[in-house]
Amino acid sequence: MNLESVHASLPRSAASSIAAASGFRNPSRSKERPIDYPLLLTSSNSRLTAIVCVPGAGDSVTSFADFARSFRIERNIYGLVPRGLDGESPPDDSVEAAAASNIETLRRAGIDQHIHLIGHSHGGLVVFEMARRLSDAARAALSLTMIDVEAPDRDPACLKEVPDSDNFQVFANSIELRFQKKLTLAPAVLEGGIIDDFLTALHAQIVQAGIVPIQSKPGMLRGPFATFSAARRCVYHPPSLYEGRCRLVIVPDPTLGMEADRIRRAAKVAAWRQFAPRLEVTSGPGNHFTILSRPNAEWLVQWWSQIE
Repeated sequence: MNLESVHASLPRSAASSIAAASGFRNPSRSKERPIDYPLLLTSSNSRLTAIVCVPGAGDSVTSFADFARSFRIERNIYGLVPRGLDGESPPDDSVEAAAASNIETLRRAGIDQHIHLIGHSHGGLVVFEMARRLSDAARAALSLTMIDVEAPDRDPACLKEVPDSDNFQVFANSIELRFQKKLTLAPAVLEGGIIDDFLTALHAQIVQAGIVPIQSKPGMLRGPFATFSAARRCVYHPPSLYEGRCRLVIVPDPTLGMEADRIRRAAKVAAWRQFAPRLEVTSGPGNHFTILSRPNAEWLVQWWSQIE
């Protein structure tokens, strides 16, 4: 399976939320902080405008940790926690719902104006819809950056009936690609369609591979898998064009040859321009699973800062 098929809906999958599970304090668990409160990744007394980051569904805001730490000038950088990641609340069932929820979250926090929006994978679709809505409400984002994001669906009436067995395989593959570890799951588990059996077997494999601590529990995967699955089933067709300036970073798919990858990139750009006529495209380093990790994150910050 090539990277394109794995990250078509979720680039880093639950990989970073799995990796951070033992150390990341989920805001939903705090009595002082509701689940939909933006998480401050880095803070500054600077008057520079805020940056708001949205990870791929099934992923944690910690996926932007290297990116946030790579700024030479301190910034207020916020991450929006995808609903459902805690395994308790249901995930958003559409890009539109996630965008509306995020805008309301930022409004309540007082940071819904004069912001820069950055989204990775499925999170890129969410920030695109956020930017479109903010523009319609005369609160246009200062910039919109999408990192290796598939274009919206051409047909708003299409249905994405993705069986759990397919989600099992792609979810496991994305973890393998992110951590470069081989995970062995029995066909009966992958094809059985029983979520508890799959999560238990997958957890045993990622413990054996040293990805998570031995004392962790299979339940830690429930939220990431639920949001991952919801994202793969989302149909998103913007009802109007986004007329503002937006930037798309595309990274190589190392599983494809040079010509096949060129064709893939050209098709992605053409599809995006149907919804964003002022789209600017840049080729980035690494791949879909490493673009937010150092040293690629440092390149991303340098490029973004030059054209802010």
